This record gives sequence, structure tokens and C-alpha cells, in this order.
Amino acid sequence: MSVTVTASNGWVHKPITEADAAAFMMSFRDYPISPGETPISYEERLTRFSESLMVNDVGTLPITSDKIDGIFRVYGMYKPDGTFVGQRTYGFFTAGEVNILNLTVHPDHRQQGYSMGISALAMGLWEHYNITTIKSRLEATPSHAGMAALKATYASHSINVDAGDHPSKPTSLDASGNTIDCKDLIATYAQAEALVASSATWKDITCIIS
Repeated sequence: MSVTVTASNGWVHKPITEADAAAFMMSFRDYPISPGETPISYEERLTRFSESLMVNDVGTLPITSDKIDGIFRVYGMYKPDGTFVGQRTYGFFTAGEVNILNLTVHPDHRQQGYSMGISALAMGLWEHYNITTIKSRLEATPSHAGMAALKATYASHSINVDAGDHPSKPTSLDASGNTIDCKDLIATYAQAEALVASSATWKDITCIIS
């Protein structure tokens, strides 16, 4: 079973359900959003949604030993009125660690600072599942202003945004068909907590797990 994070400001972070189909599909409609990359097709988005529903029911967290195949969870971010804002996909392969595999935001809610919000909500998951290390990936050379700003924010909180070369996915291609280089990101729980604490909007929220 997966848990639900409910914040004191009414926002919710919980596993996606079939009711999220249309909004989820829209959030992936132009994914990846980096200029020059090829968006995934409708069929691929439909497959991704179906697989996301399936993985949310597989495995038990937290893991207590390494799992080569991993356990995956796809969580949505919801406004207090229930509006779907975006999703994050998490992979758990090593005890005490989480990998943020992707983040997509619905087109209606982009450029509104919600990436910080989903980070704040996720702190509830990290605490509940005893996560001490958060891993992800970023473009080595940001292809748009939003990515550059995000990378700079992480770096300003001493989060390692250049922890090594990351094997990019085949769909991460530029206009010439070349693979976009990515770097691993590694943050401690304390660094992630400090990042959220720097946000005037999200620093004072508390979370309830159910």
C-alpha cells in the first residue's frame, strides 16, 4: 500500500488514480519539454499512464535491502480543491534512498513555482520512509531558463548537481538527434529540508501521513 501526504495548506501528494487520466496525459503531452527533443506519442503516454497505475500496487515500502528491479511509485500533486497539478515518479532501489525519475507539470500550471511545492510535499514521504538520500538527474547544460534557474537554486543549497555522468534515455535527443548529456544530482535529507525552508510559500507547512 502507498501513503498519502496531506499538507497543512490543503495540498495533497498521493498515488495517481484512473480519475487522473486526462490531466496526467496532458502533463506528458510535450514531455520532454527541452527544445529540440521529440515529445512522446499518444500511445506512449497511454502506456505510461497504464504502467503508472500498475506499479503503484506492486511492492511494499520502505525497502530494507537493495532491490535490483526496484519499487516504483507515481505520485500526483493536487491543489486543495483536488485539481491535478503534476506528477513525480519515484524509484526505490537501495534502502534509505529514493530516485526522482521524472517530473511533469500540467501546461495550465507551469512557471508558477510548483516544483518547490512538490519538493515540500515529498518531505513527508522521505520522513515516513526513512529516506536520507535523494537522487535525480539534470541536464548538464540547461536548455531553457527554467532548468537553469532550478539548477542554480539547488547548487545554492550545496546540493551536488554534478555528481557524475548520467546515462540519458534514448528519447532525450536534441534537434540533430544527439543524446542530451545529463548529470546525476544527489541531495541529503537535510539539504532537501533546507531547500524547502528557503521558500516563503512552503517553509511553514506541516504534513500528515495517512
